[in-house]
Formats: sequence, structure tokens, C-alpha cells
Amino acid sequence: MLAVPATDSRPELWLLGSSPASAGLAAALGLPYAFAHHINPHASTAALRHYRAAFRPSPQLDRPYALISVIATVADSDQAAARAAAPYLLGKIWMRTIGGFDAFPSAAAEGAHAYSTAERAFLEDLAAPQLIGGVDTVRRRLAGLVEATGADELMALTVVPDQADRLRSFELLASAATAVSPATEPGISARL
Repeated sequence: MLAVPATDSRPELWLLGSSPASAGLAAALGLPYAFAHHINPHASTAALRHYRAAFRPSPQLDRPYALISVIATVADSDQAAARAAAPYLLGKIWMRTIGGFDAFPSAAAEGAHAYSTAERAFLEDLAAPQLIGGVDTVRRRLAGLVEATGADELMALTVVPDQADRLRSFELLASAATAVSPATEPGISARL
């Protein structure tokens, strides 16, 4: 058997970035743009505004089209969502302080961690603009994010230790996203 590339179908080409500079490049090339809100949440609005303003049509795309990637952990309450997201967020601290690790911390390791004032400030700065909370909180944050950025799609990054919590988070996120933009109306498309 001989493996050869399929020439009749090509993957969609996107530009992924986390700054207004990458947004400008996507706009100049006329490509769909995926913004990493989960990495640089405070640049999302400016980057997507710049992308839309500078967009030049291309053979691939006639108008701007943007996706926003967020940390999304949805649970039955804000407190449950915060607990479920906490090990991942501690992992983000480890990425910055110890450079690398083999696996994200467990819930037990997170519970035993003594956070410094600087670590708590970093987590608040990163987590507050994300979709972490109960359904009502996430619905409000998602609506605000879509209004501020004009995002056409949402990509959810849900890293929680328990698989059942992760699946439940996806179900609740789908419910929140549908309430923000029902499928019958123009607006955000959630590919979950």
C-alpha cells in the first residue's frame, strides 16, 4: 500500500496568534484568525478589532472570520468550577516558574500548594477574563466576550483532572453558548 497526500482536499488554513501583530498578519493575508485568549486575554479586543479593520479579502476568505480560544470550565456553581479549574491554573504557574513538567497538578497537589501573593495576582489576572464559573456566570462572560471581540467561533480549552467534570463542563458550556447565540440567529458558533 502506498500513502500519498490527497490533492482534492486541503485543510483550511488559519493563522493562530496572541497579539495585535499576528492579527495584522492574518488580516493582510486574508486568512481566518484564531486568537489565543487563553494565553493573552487582555489583548483580545484590540487584536480582533485590528484584524477586522485591516482585513483584506483573499481567494480563501472574502470577509474577516475570527475564532477565540478560551479557558472554559463550567460547573453547577462558580465555586465548583473554580475548584475544577484550579489544578490547571496551578500548572500555568509551574510553566512560568519551573519551566516544564510531565503532567498538570492533581487536585490534591493544588490543594496543598501555598500560593504567594504574586501567584494569586497572576491567577486572578489570567482567570477573571476566562469562562470559569457556573452557567449564568459563563453565559454573561461569554456574551461580553463575543460583544467585545466580535468572535465568530469559540474554542474551549478545558483541562480538569476528572473526566466526568470535563464532560459536564462541555455540556454546560454548550448550554451557555446556545443561550448566548441560538443556532437560528447569527453569532457565535460553538464547535465542541
